[in-house]
Amino acid sequence: MDSIINSEYYLCGYIETWSPTWKHRPRKYMKRSEIFYVTNGVLHIDEEGQEFSCKKGEVLLLERHKGNFGNKPSGVYTSFYWILFEGDLPSWIQKHFPLINAQYIENMMKQLVFVENIADYPRYAKDYFVRLILIELLRQNKLCAEGISPLVESIKNYVLANNNRNISVSELAGKFGYSSDYLSKLFAKEMHLSLHDFIRDSRLSYIKELLSSKEHTLKEVAMLTGFSEPSYFFKYFKYHEKMTPTEFIKRFNE
Repeated sequence: MDSIINSEYYLCGYIETWSPTWKHRPRKYMKRSEIFYVTNGVLHIDEEGQEFSCKKGEVLLLERHKGNFGNKPSGVYTSFYWILFEGDLPSWIQKHFPLINAQYIENMMKQLVFVENIADYPRYAKDYFVRLILIELLRQNKLCAEGISPLVESIKNYVLANNNRNISVSELAGKFGYSSDYLSKLFAKEMHLSLHDFIRDSRLSYIKELLSSKEHTLKEVAMLTGFSEPSYFFKYFKYHEKMTPTEFIKRFNE
């Protein structure tokens, strides 16, 4: 993690080309590390004998102190973001991998390219951008290595963003365009936890967060977590936690 904390921004940009013969220019020696995120087409890079074909939605990380060049034409239309930064790549991250949440990375890179053109934008803020992007890449690389698919990651994010109400598996099936049975089996396979249990645990976690904050009455907590009547909230909490909300608050404050 030290390599990320000490990383410093140098330069960034966005490239798009329609030329079927375009190849990335050769660099004999890289003074800085580089991040590529491909938004269209394929980027072909050779880094000292190691060949990469980075496709749409994938990331490629190149090391400093090494040379690289485009070893094949990219095709009819290719576009990508790139970032040069001072610092080493984390030793435990894959250099080339598909993103679980490509849109999140693209949004951050797009924002960094935008602020690059603001003359008085603080340099330290650009450093933070680079560090945030590296941290997110580490997170997504870990998920990729664990075999978490983009679909399951999207389901997780949706449930966590809506854990203030009752979510059903059938709602998720309609939202993501798959059958309830398929989503349940896929989620259990990748997460080693049933989708129903994940939904329940996420909602209970949010309820406990509100109860422990001491900022709301029990009736308010019930309303904030999607219960039409406080009595339903009490029954739900006691059934799953084997204690009442009041008992939970007392234990939390002990």
